[in-house]
Amino acid sequence: MRDAQQEIRLLYCKLGVFYIFLTLDVICSTFVEPILDKNVQFNTAIGATNVYIISAIQIIITVIIFIMFCTLLWQTQQLKFGKIRSLIMDFKYEFIVNILMIIIVIVERLIQFFQLPSDTSASANAQVLLIKNIWQNNILYLILFLVRYILRPFYLCTMLNGSMKVLLPQYHKRDVAILMD
Repeated sequence: MRDAQQEIRLLYCKLGVFYIFLTLDVICSTFVEPILDKNVQFNTAIGATNVYIISAIQIIITVIIFIMFCTLLWQTQQLKFGKIRSLIMDFKYEFIVNILMIIIVIVERLIQFFQLPSDTSASANAQVLLIKNIWQNNILYLILFLVRYILRPFYLCTMLNGSMKVLLPQYHKRDVAILMD
C-alpha cells in the first residue's frame, strides 16, 4: 500500500497530464477553426484532410479530458471507501459540463464530417462553397458551434476548479471516521 506522500506525488503527475490535455483542447478549439477555410482554399485534398484530422483530434481530446478527470477522482478516499454518490455530488457540475461538452463536440463534428465531400479531388472552389454552405444553411451546426464557444469558458473553469478541488485534504485524509457518516 502506498503512503500518502506517494499518492499526492502521483496525483500531481496526473494533474500535469490533465493540464496538458486542457491546453491542447484550447489550442485545437481556438486557433484551428479560423484557418480551416484557408487550408481548403489552397489545396483541396490537404484542406479536407485537415478538417477530418482536426475534428477527430478535438473529439478524442474532449473524451480524454473526461477520462483523465475520472482518473483524478480515482485517487480520492471517498472512492476507496465506496462513497461514489457523495463523490458525484461533490463534483456534479464538473460531470454535467464535461458530458455536455462531449455531446456538443461530437454532434458538431459529425455534422462537419457528413457535410464535407468524400471525394477530395473536387475543385477548391466547390469545397469552399460547401464549407460556406455549412455555415449558411445548417442552423443546427451554427447553434452547436455558438453554444460550444459560449460554454467553453465555463467548461475550462469547472475543469480547473474540479482538478484543484481534488487536491483538498478532505479527499485525501485517511481518517475513516470522517468518511463514515
